[in-house]
Amino acid sequence: MHPRVLAGEFKNCRRGRSREGNEADRRRAEAALFRLRLWLRRDRVVAKRRRRRVAKAEVFFAAKIRLLTSAATILEHNLRILVCQKMAGARKIPGIDELLGSTACHRDCE
Repeated sequence: MHPRVLAGEFKNCRRGRSREGNEADRRRAEAALFRLRLWLRRDRVVAKRRRRRVAKAEVFFAAKIRLLTSAATILEHNLRILVCQKMAGARKIPGIDELLGSTACHRDCE
């Protein structure tokens, strides 16, 4: 017999884990990695959806804000006219005193 065989060098030594155990660990690791990739991809899809929604809302609300701003400007102008009329002693407008309160004449009236 070969001297190395007699010394036990070529014997199958027991490993810490069996081949089946290593295979199970590998499968578990692959499954965990798969779930992680799935979660990350889903996260990217959700983020993309959110960005689209925000962009749509910005476009939609920009028009609404412009409309409301112009409406507010018109209302402010009409209120100035009412203040000037009240201070000039114009005819009595029902509810104007409650609306304006004790408002001093606006600089536009002068």
